[in-house]
Amino acid sequence: MESVGEKVRRAGDYDGIIHLAPLTCMPEIIAQNIMPFTRENIPVLTIVCDELMGKAGMLTRVEAFVDLLKRRCNQRPGDRLWR
Repeated sequence: MESVGEKVRRAGDYDGIIHLAPLTCMPEIIAQNIMPFTRENIPVLTIVCDELMGKAGMLTRVEAFVDLLKRRCNQRPGDRLWR
């Protein structure tokens, strides 16, 4: 409830959300599946954390997510542009 609730509450404050979830945590797995269906149109990147999580793979995913956010912000007329 907290993960989805914070997404809804903070949707106007941020361009995107990174959702960190511990491996096999049932509430976070359920939240991950609910987040795309809320009416706020804000991108969410879910990163499942476990002992095998590699730094390079995580960094690549975050960089791709930031690129998506930049492209999305630059396409909206009247919004701020990333530099």
